[in-house]
Amino acid sequence: MVALRPQTALLLIAVLALALVALGVEPTAASAPTLHLVAPAGPHSTLVPVDIQLHIAQAANLGAWEFDLQYDPALVTIAGITLGDFFAPVDRCEPSMGRCAISLGPIDDGQIFSAGAVSHGQGVGASGDGVIATLHVQPTGAPGLATLHFADALLTDVAANPISPATADTVLEFVAPALDGSNTVFLPVVSR
Repeated sequence: MVALRPQTALLLIAVLALALVALGVEPTAASAPTLHLVAPAGPHSTLVPVDIQLHIAQAANLGAWEFDLQYDPALVTIAGITLGDFFAPVDRCEPSMGRCAISLGPIDDGQIFSAGAVSHGQGVGASGDGVIATLHVQPTGAPGLATLHFADALLTDVAANPISPATADTVLEFVAPALDGSNTVFLPVVSR
């Protein structure tokens, strides 16, 4: 390898920079991953549970994730969470063959739902776009607009380096079912 004098190296860097500018090439920064809640199209019945996907976009070597989600307990409760296989398998997983997931939580204090997961084992973490979990939401029976808001979120890569993701909330509209005769309940008559 030929050693360049400092002046020659600086000149080559300047020429390269000018060539890139002349060609219209602009530097781009790596964008942060995004966690967003994806709800089925609504409105939704106040009597029927709703599953909401926790989707990640632009993940790179994802090793763990956690979030705090605010919600209105007058309209919904969060009945649970199921990890998705995009992050890492939970069942029948062998860490010596690939990454496996362990659920963290959930913890629900009645207004904030906290959950997460960590992966362990051989190989790289999840990369790209996919569903990392599904939230199971139970309406309380009251109609209205229920906002599910990320109060906090954190990701890490497999080396435990923290990553602050962008987040996108969701709003669910709950409406009372129409009483059109199809919802009629017949009770037995009891005589004494």
